[in-house]
Amino acid sequence: MNAGLPLVVAFVLMTAIPAMAQEMTPAEEAAYTALMALDAAAQSHFHAGDLVAAETLFRQQLDIINRDLPDAPLTLAATLNSLAATLGEAGRLTEAEAVARQALALREANGAVINALTSSRRLLASILNDLEAYPEARDLLAAVVEALLSDAEMDRSDFVADHAMFASVTASGGDLPAAMALIGELEPRVPDMQPAEAVATFTTLGRLSSLSGRPERAEAAYREALNRSVDIPAGGSWGPKNRAVLIGNLGSMLLRQGRFTEAEPLFRQAIAILPPTVLDQVRANLLNGVGMTLAGQGLYQEAYDAH
Repeated sequence: MNAGLPLVVAFVLMTAIPAMAQEMTPAEEAAYTALMALDAAAQSHFHAGDLVAAETLFRQQLDIINRDLPDAPLTLAATLNSLAATLGEAGRLTEAEAVARQALALREANGAVINALTSSRRLLASILNDLEAYPEARDLLAAVVEALLSDAEMDRSDFVADHAMFASVTASGGDLPAAMALIGELEPRVPDMQPAEAVATFTTLGRLSSLSGRPERAEAAYREALNRSVDIPAGGSWGPKNRAVLIGNLGSMLLRQGRFTEAEPLFRQAIAILPPTVLDQVRANLLNGVGMTLAGQGLYQEAYDAH
């Protein structure tokens, strides 16, 4: 089961608005006012797990931009980036990839600031990781981490999460020793990490331990991630889907150890908290986990029905 590193939505629409109000015509000012109102509502729906409503609002923003702001490529890129994140969170990865590439291309071609470029590269890398396109995902994350380390203007609030995802993608691409070295660089920082940073670190350590054939160590890492996740403030990029994936990963480690009766309720708990709008591989993996735990207990008809 994929480690399920969360997609990070970058709602940076306001950074793409002209700095001086007098530079805008009344029609443009009205358009930006409408966009900011829609953006605030879209953020709220996204973080509440209502991806259908969020997508609708982002597409309404695109209509306004295409109609009233044809010469605002960075504003267009910001909205496309948010739409791509929403599509990715809903599991519509092929659509999300196309939109994320469009957003990144617009930012690269129109002089976007480094933080906006990094946001697009991070998002596209996350989508490609879920699509198992690991080499390109790793190249994008390498650029993200390099910018974090070398550019004084970078917002470094996502450094730990980016570093952890870089390690995970490196492992998925087949270089497990390099991935373990990368995550090892983060472990000494754990005592000073915020809860979300610690969760990202232990989730990645769990994934790397699983790939190393060490399910017991992976189990311990996933349990630590779950324990620390209760301290993550409500809202933001951590939500029910992320918790469901993490619980499912813990269930998978118990399953690998033949602890079927312990794993079954974890998979069921994860399914119960998964938002109904999530229609991607996560739900299928969790249902498959239920079926495998039932089969492991000799409940073959129940296992068939679970699938």
